[in-house]
Amino acid sequence: MILAVFVPIIFAKLLLRNKSDFQRQLNEICKHRAFSRIEMDFGNTCLFPELMKECKLWECLFSEAGNLKRTEKRGESRMVVDLLLNPESYTGYKKGSSEIWEKLKGVNDSKLYRIMLSGIHQSVNIHKAAFYKPCGYDFLKNVMLFRRTCRNGAFINNFRVLRLFLLTSLKRLELTENTQYKWLEGLKSYVLVDIPLFPQIKQLCKDLEDAIDILSCMSCPKCRLWSTIQFKGLRVAAKITVGEKITQQDLVFFINLLNRICVAEYESEIMEDMLENYYWHVFLLYKKELFTLCLAVLLFLAILVNKTTDN
Repeated sequence: MILAVFVPIIFAKLLLRNKSDFQRQLNEICKHRAFSRIEMDFGNTCLFPELMKECKLWECLFSEAGNLKRTEKRGESRMVVDLLLNPESYTGYKKGSSEIWEKLKGVNDSKLYRIMLSGIHQSVNIHKAAFYKPCGYDFLKNVMLFRRTCRNGAFINNFRVLRLFLLTSLKRLELTENTQYKWLEGLKSYVLVDIPLFPQIKQLCKDLEDAIDILSCMSCPKCRLWSTIQFKGLRVAAKITVGEKITQQDLVFFINLLNRICVAEYESEIMEDMLENYYWHVFLLYKKELFTLCLAVLLFLAILVNKTTDN
């Protein structure tokens, strides 16, 4: 386990052949219809009623960011979601989120589970900062949020261990004759290292099953969607590592998790560079609000001057 912590730090740049090409090909795969559409059960199956929080008025007013767009219903509670129309981004979901994370931490105190959970949490925080505010067909980044939540050295190292674990799982992925999309073999060829450094994998599978049950208590649909994809994807990675067979749906979860981790790594590098011009990017993020505030101040001063003149 000690090696599992230090190897990704030392050999991070040696894990992949041509990282940019790998990320580009992985991103293209996730745009394919077979990997961008996912069926999930959004029924009220929460086993922990204390985690179901009613949002406050202010949070309810801005809850639309956490809703899902253009879904297809399949039965009473199941629906098909297009991930391209519902990207992982900042939703404003706060009420109950800390309780969810604390509950997830309490699933098991094992070192491996804690590292993997921390790695996913780091990825989620990076996505929140990188895709913070819609702007046309893109998002503005919140470098303040990134600086506050994503620069802890221990969290960064745990994220790297998670990335190593997923790449090792990809390297070990066996595509049977019946498996569709043989071009995943091309993706595997980019991974240069297969490092068997992860003990207690079967226990990790059990822990992730318990964690997935907790995710059904999230009141934010988009948060529940992406958290479920990532935890199920991690469970699939664990199954691959121990040689268990996986389904086509399992493969969708795994590939999407791997893509989110690669996106988080890429966006983190961009925001690190943006910190050099910190205040300029803060201005870009809030320029509309600042402009509105300036107009309000000018209007107030104009009214004040007008009243003074009348007197």
